[in-house]
Amino acid sequence: MIYSSLPEPSDKLGYSFTETGVRKATFENIDDGVYFKVIGELPGTNNKFSIQYIYDISGDLKGWKDTQRILLLVGVMFAIILAISLQYLLGRVFRPLDMVSAASKKIADGQYDNRITISGSNELAEMAGSFNNMAEEIQRRITQLGEIAEQKQQFIDNLAHEIRTPLTSVYGFAEYIQKATISDEEKMLAADYIMSESQRMLNISNRLLELATLRNQKIKMKEVDVKSLFEHSYKSLEARLTENQISLKWKNEIGTIYGDKDLLQSLLLNFTDNAIKACNPEGVIIWNAYIENGCRVLSVQDNGKGIPQNEISKIIDPFYRVDESRNREKGGVGLGLSICEQIANCHNAVLSIESLPNVGTVVKLTFTSS
Repeated sequence: MIYSSLPEPSDKLGYSFTETGVRKATFENIDDGVYFKVIGELPGTNNKFSIQYIYDISGDLKGWKDTQRILLLVGVMFAIILAISLQYLLGRVFRPLDMVSAASKKIADGQYDNRITISGSNELAEMAGSFNNMAEEIQRRITQLGEIAEQKQQFIDNLAHEIRTPLTSVYGFAEYIQKATISDEEKMLAADYIMSESQRMLNISNRLLELATLRNQKIKMKEVDVKSLFEHSYKSLEARLTENQISLKWKNEIGTIYGDKDLLQSLLLNFTDNAIKACNPEGVIIWNAYIENGCRVLSVQDNGKGIPQNEISKIIDPFYRVDESRNREKGGVGLGLSICEQIANCHNAVLSIESLPNVGTVVKLTFTSS
C-alpha cells in the first residue's frame, strides 16, 4: 500500500488485484460495518499499481432495513384493515340474502307473518322487498284457505245439525206408527208431521242445489224494468202480506236494471220474506230503487225487530239464524241470504245490511256495473 485516505488501519481492508482493463466491485464486512469496494488498474502503470475505492454503506443498509420493517408493518396493518372492511362490506351486501334464507326457513315452518327489514335501494334490497310481497301474498292465501276450510266445516256442521232434528222426528213418528197401537186419527197426525219434516228437508236440499247452481252459473244480463219487477214480486207476496197484516210500499226513481229478471225477483222475494218474518202485525215494508253515488241501488226496508250489530256479519252464513225458533216455526231453512249473496255476486253487485234492534232493517243491493 502506497497511500490510504482511510482513517482506519489499511491492513483490515485486504489487497486484491484485477486483470488489465477490468474493474471489480464487491461488498465486504469489516468489524460491524459493511463496505462497498471497487478495485481497478491505475491507468498507465501496466497493471503494476491498482486503486481501491471503499465506501461505508452500513447506515444506508440500516435505514433500508428500517424502511422495510415499516413497510411490512404498514402492509400487514393495511391488509388487516382491508380484510375487516371487506368482511363488513360483504356482510352488508349479502345480509339481505341471509335474511331471505332465515325468513324462508321460518315461513317453511309455518311462521307466515315473518318479514325482512329493508334498508337501502340496491338490487338486494329490491329482492328483499319482493320477498316480503311474496310472503304477504302467501300469508293472505293461507289465511283465506283457512277461512274457507273453516266455513266449509261450519257449513257441514250446520247442515248435520239442521237435518238431524227432522230426521229424528221422522224416524220417531215412523217407529211410533209401526210399533204402537194407535187410532187412525193419531196415524194421520203422525203422517202429517212426517210429511212436514220431509218437506223441510226437501226445501233444504232444493236451496242447497240452488246455491250450487248459482256458484257455477254464468247468467245472461238483460235490461230489467224495475216497475214490472216490483209488480210481479208483489203479486207473489200479496197473500202472505195480507195474512200477516203487513203493508208494502215501493218507490222507483230509475227505469231499468241490468241483470237476470228471475234471479232479481228471487232476491227481492227473499229480502221481503225475511222482512215479513221480522215485522209485527201492522208493520210496513218499503221497496226502493234509486241512484246512489252513480250506482243503481235496490233496497228493502222494514220496521221490524231488527238485528243486533254483532249478528249482522253472520246472517249471510248458510243455516245461520238470529232467532232460530221463530224461523223454524215459519218454515225458514237459513239459506235465503246466502242465496241472495250468490245472486249479488252473479250481478257484480254489493250486498249490504244496516239494522238496529227494535227499529228495523235495510238491505241494499248496489250494482257496481252499469
